[in-house]
Amino acid sequence: MIMTLTLAQIFGSNVSLDLTTPTLPKLVIDLKDFQNIENPHGGDITDSSGFDDVGEINDTNKDLFASKILSSILKLHYQNQPANNTDETIGTYITTNPNTSKTFITRNGVRQIAYPFSVNVYVNDPTSIVDADNVVS
Repeated sequence: MIMTLTLAQIFGSNVSLDLTTPTLPKLVIDLKDFQNIENPHGGDITDSSGFDDVGEINDTNKDLFASKILSSILKLHYQNQPANNTDETIGTYITTNPNTSKTFITRNGVRQIAYPFSVNVYVNDPTSIVDADNVVS
């Protein structure tokens, strides 16, 4: 049973798999999909929280964007998942707590805004007699 959204729903509409070498498959993500949909060149993020322009990423500064790329993947997944968490085929579900809002924090003297998300990963229970409280991973 497939337990996920589609690759395009999680990684963007231009994602592809390079299966040229079957033992070394590659996931190819087009970073422009993490731009805001209003961007002149398009993008898949609909709530204006994506990249304004991925054209500013280059070989020198690419590592500065790693966290934003990861957060864009989470935002795209959150945007495209079902409104409720009742579909057992969705293996990862991201939630926000309506009672917890963005918070202002200071880290190492730098003022930032924290956006709280909870990410749950689901797998089918192999047996009905396992007590989740007794499982050690």
